[in-house]
Amino acid sequence: MTKKSLNTNSSKYPFNPDETIGLKIVRLKSSEDIIASVLVEEDKMILTDPLQLIFKRTETGSVLLLLPWLPMEFVEENKSVISCSEILTVMNPKKLIIDYYDSILESVKNKIDEYESEQNLLESTEEQLQNLLDNLSKGKFLQ
Repeated sequence: MTKKSLNTNSSKYPFNPDETIGLKIVRLKSSEDIIASVLVEEDKMILTDPLQLIFKRTETGSVLLLLPWLPMEFVEENKSVISCSEILTVMNPKKLIIDYYDSILESVKNKIDEYESEQNLLESTEEQLQNLLDNLSKGKFLQ
């Protein structure tokens, strides 16, 4: 008796190359769970706006945390490219998780915008203070 493979896709991965497969939960070999918008290109996966999913079961219920997976404050694009060989599985999140992801991502992006605005204000204030000190040292404001 011969066994038939259930996988009719000739690819060694459970998705097609060059395919945007949308918002997914990606479990890595490192045991990390990442939720992100996913694009597959050949043997790599591009994760856009990835958040690490941390799930804990307790006696009183379950706790779900979503945390930035990349240092969003310091990268130009919130994207990561990983080898498909580092992926154990790809899953579809429930609607509740998608809504939570959207709200957390918006909140994090707003915090980053606030941080950048504060940094710009700080730099502008420092520049103004330096100009004032330069003028004072040249005696421009002394009579």
